[in-house]
Parts: sequence; C-alpha cells; structure tokens
Amino acid sequence: MATLRRLVDTGSSFAVDLEAREVNRHRLASFFARRWRGEVPMRTVFWRDMLGLGTAMNLLATFMALVAASQGAPSWAAAAIHFAPLPCNVFLFAAVGRASPRSRVAAVVSAAWLAVMTIV
Repeated sequence: MATLRRLVDTGSSFAVDLEAREVNRHRLASFFARRWRGEVPMRTVFWRDMLGLGTAMNLLATFMALVAASQGAPSWAAAAIHFAPLPCNVFLFAAVGRASPRSRVAAVVSAAWLAVMTIV
C-alpha cells in the first residue's frame, strides 16, 4: 500500500485507477457488512434494498431467463439465470431480520417476498 501511495503522490494514472478500485471494493464490502451487522435502519433495508432493488433485480433476472429460453438456450441455462439472484435474496431476507428496530410485520412480509421472488 505504501508503494501505491507513492505512485499516487507522483500522479501516476495507473495508481489512481488502483486506488479507485480499492475504494469501490471497500464500499461494496461495507454495503454488505453494515447490513449484516444490523447497522442500517429497517426502513432502508426493507423498502429500498429488499422491495425496491431486490425486486427489480429479480424481475430483470426472470426477464433475461425468459428471453434466453425463447431464443433456444438450454433449460439449465435459463434456470441458472432465473435463480442467480437467490443468494442476494437470502442475504436481504437475513438483513431485514437483523435491522433495527425489529418488526414482526417486516419479518413476515420479507419471508413472503423471499418465497414469491424464488418462485416468480
């Protein structure tokens, strides 16, 4: 990292690109870590992350799977595309359960969301 800092100090564009990648990697890791630790408020995890982004991601994957199937792709490929967001869905479901303040209604709705997104 010290070498990287020296390159950045000299103005090397390669080093600046490496620094930007490191910052983006840290941001992504922080996104998941903060949700896993329950540091993000319930309404952000529930409304924006799960219902908003998660639903959009699942609808896009389902659409892509249908397109792949209609274009003659093997059925295993279409199924793989459809189920690709499943790890993220399980993570979002767990993140809702860890977010504070805890809500029984949000837990039930997130379980129903997980079931619907897995099937649809």
